[in-house]
Amino acid sequence: YEWNFGNGQTASNRFVNTFYNVVGNYNTSLIVMASTGCADTAYMPIRVHQSPTIIVTNDTFKCANVDLPLQVGGALNYVWSPADYLSNDSIANPITSADRNITYQVRGIDANGCFDDDMVSITVNPIPNGIVSEDKHVCIGDAAELWASGGIDFLWTPAATLNRDDVRIVAARPLEDTEYIVRIGNVHRCYDYDTVLVFVH
Repeated sequence: YEWNFGNGQTASNRFVNTFYNVVGNYNTSLIVMASTGCADTAYMPIRVHQSPTIIVTNDTFKCANVDLPLQVGGALNYVWSPADYLSNDSIANPITSADRNITYQVRGIDANGCFDDDMVSITVNPIPNGIVSEDKHVCIGDAAELWASGGIDFLWTPAATLNRDDVRIVAARPLEDTEYIVRIGNVHRCYDYDTVLVFVH
């Protein structure tokens, strides 16, 4: 067996491998000689295509209770692995709902079947374990003290009947039954939400 791969490489084995590192057209030939001295030659043209270069979302972080969109481009079809927590593992822009740290590998495949691989790592930060005061009953005109804990910043709504809306402990003076929502944040800027009801008599 006499192989000529058209790229400067030759071989004399029956089963061979070769690699093409440059895009282009190559004329490959194989000469087979029998024990009788007879020979035959086969030719096969080979076209080497450029592999795609994909660009994927940079490594990033998310909060455990927030979905995160991912994005990749540069190819025609995509396969994400693992498929855990993904809305779809075969599109360019899946959404991950991961609640733990995870690294995704994505393969981008072009129209010629050539491919490129890349990875993106997601760090998942915890949400705060928020605690709020119990529901309160007050007489009209009186104030109810409401509190929240489990975070480092707080935001209460509706703010119109509060003495402040951005502290842990607030005084509420509603004129009617009111549900207050408090957003509790931690150092990762992840948020938990809870509610307190104030009943006015």
